[in-house]
Amino acid sequence: MNRESAFTNRLPPGQVWTRRFPVVGEKASNATMAQPEHWRLEFWLEQSLIGSLSHAELASMPREKVVCDIHCVTGWSLRDACFEGIRLSTLFRALPGLSSSGIRFVRYVAASDREHDTSTSLSLALKDGWLVDRKDGKPLSPEHGFPWRTLFPSRYFYKSLKWITQIQFLREDRPGYWERNTGYHSQARPWREERLDAIRFTSSK
Repeated sequence: MNRESAFTNRLPPGQVWTRRFPVVGEKASNATMAQPEHWRLEFWLEQSLIGSLSHAELASMPREKVVCDIHCVTGWSLRDACFEGIRLSTLFRALPGLSSSGIRFVRYVAASDREHDTSTSLSLALKDGWLVDRKDGKPLSPEHGFPWRTLFPSRYFYKSLKWITQIQFLREDRPGYWERNTGYHSQARPWREERLDAIRFTSSK
């Protein structure tokens, strides 16, 4: 198998490779993200605040590199993107009360003018979720989520939230911004082409 064939086998249906890292969605956070020394990541169990971490506290935690292909729902894919950060499973293990709370879903909230958010199952967060602050050895640029963003390599990129400030643990799912407003699929699996929720776009007649 030649090199190009190997890359083709990594490309989900309906996608094309790009060499750029395009900016999609909102282009800038709100003003609170400009100074990382004032930034905190809050953790909520339903309506109760159960913890928070500063930028410095997160940056001091043991970190790992993750190399993955990014697949955007709009059709572009970027191969071998190298991020650095912390597994969500590592963060969640330190939080009190989660194992006995009946939590099944996680909501991620951004500091943006339209209060962008998304959600995943807790099981996906533990298996595949990351909180990252660097790409290719450099801090994330503001338009790509500085200082921290989530990363879910197995999902379309709209599940990877820029400018995160809150993580909420929920018993019932709360669909995110794109799912609520455009009908994007809640699972967002590229290899199944889960771009749109077919139920919302199928007539009941």
